[in-house]
Amino acid sequence: MGHKLQKHNRPTTISVYTCDWCSKVIRYASIHPLSCDICKRYACDEHQKGWRDTITTCDYCSIWICHECQNIGKPYIEAMEKLDLQIEHLREEWHSKARQAAEAAKESKDE
Repeated sequence: MGHKLQKHNRPTTISVYTCDWCSKVIRYASIHPLSCDICKRYACDEHQKGWRDTITTCDYCSIWICHECQNIGKPYIEAMEKLDLQIEHLREEWHSKARQAAEAAKESKDE
């Protein structure tokens, strides 16, 4: 994969990241450059354009998915999105029935 340690004349070792698509050395300002959360490959700025940065099953985090993993995952992502809609419908139905039961219990208690 696109990560190796390089020794310099100084007694320090630095991490050097390279793009797994073009082998270009990746310059970065943060802790480490962007990698695909599925295949773990690193990408330069050019090759990370258009990466999907979230999927519907993860509302609390960003998941970066490279083009190749997106293509492989299309049928899975579509199925997960349909399931998310079903889950939301079931949650709404459950909450509605629970509220109705609470109302009924309150009315019978008031009688």
